[in-house]
Amino acid sequence: MSAPLEGIRLIEASDSDAPLHIRLAISMAGKIACELGADVTVIEPHGGDPIRKLPPFVQEAGRRSALFEFLNAGKRIIRASRLQGCDDPAVADAVLVDESIRLSNRVSAVVVSTFGPHQPTLKGPASELTIMAMTGVLHLIGKQAGEPFRLPGHQPAYAAGLTAFLAMTAGLLASTVRIADVCILDALLWVNWKIIAESSLKASASDKATREWQAVRASDGHVALVYMDSDWPAIVDLVGDARLRQPRFATRQTRLENLDALMEILRPWFAARRKADIYREAQLRKIPLGPVWSMSDLLHDAQYLERDFLAILPFGAMPRLPVMWNGQRLRAAGKFSSELEA
Repeated sequence: MSAPLEGIRLIEASDSDAPLHIRLAISMAGKIACELGADVTVIEPHGGDPIRKLPPFVQEAGRRSALFEFLNAGKRIIRASRLQGCDDPAVADAVLVDESIRLSNRVSAVVVSTFGPHQPTLKGPASELTIMAMTGVLHLIGKQAGEPFRLPGHQPAYAAGLTAFLAMTAGLLASTVRIADVCILDALLWVNWKIIAESSLKASASDKATREWQAVRASDGHVALVYMDSDWPAIVDLVGDARLRQPRFATRQTRLENLDALMEILRPWFAARRKADIYREAQLRKIPLGPVWSMSDLLHDAQYLERDFLAILPFGAMPRLPVMWNGQRLRAAGKFSSELEA
């Protein structure tokens, strides 16, 4: 079976000083392309890719970064002292780079940056936590006045990586060379499109950022308390506490106005139960509660195992991207190791 990007040569290049979220975005875009059949080469600075030092580590493989292996599985990695010239049409059909790389405009390219070239006032350093705060993502859980909860994983970088991949494929389809700019801030703003409706939502006067969707503690972790207004009767049935039938909790507006009292009732129920049990009971009532799964949970989840979510690498199991073509996986397990060339 031929892959949709078979025969496409792609190069990833980013300076060693590029912010981590930009490196992650570029790597994710390249990973998607790689799993769709592209020949992907990563130009790694001699100082090494900082992602190599990020946890979690695979202990059985000489403390190699599982994140690095996940993002670079199937790619060819070479080390170079300089990154200019990576967009040579003789060696690449497209390139993924950060804004420090100078381009010759001879092949289509995607330039990934934090704020984009059209935001001259936003030039300071930023992290994924900063970007999540600027785009309102941190407001989705907890109160604005409290300690911020960082969402798990690298959602800003991966959202930008998907955007970069789509921009790259659009460039490949164009009849002329195209240079696309991908801004991580804009990508996450698009993901959090609901922030546009913030002005129309009424919240308590003391804390307008307060919402009923919160992360609550279970006996073995956390669960995202997510539900629609129409799900409230099912929530009441799930928890089984008569106090939830009080008039002050009857509508979304009154629940927001009495959110602290509502959470005092809900938290003990969740804290006394395992997240898997909560998830199962919520599914029976069609409530979209979201347990926060650990890597260990995912490795043993029956659904993930059935869907062939894990690839077997020389040093253990590694999550795959949920990418298929004509109903089949494109990459064989044996092709998932990354190569390093001098």
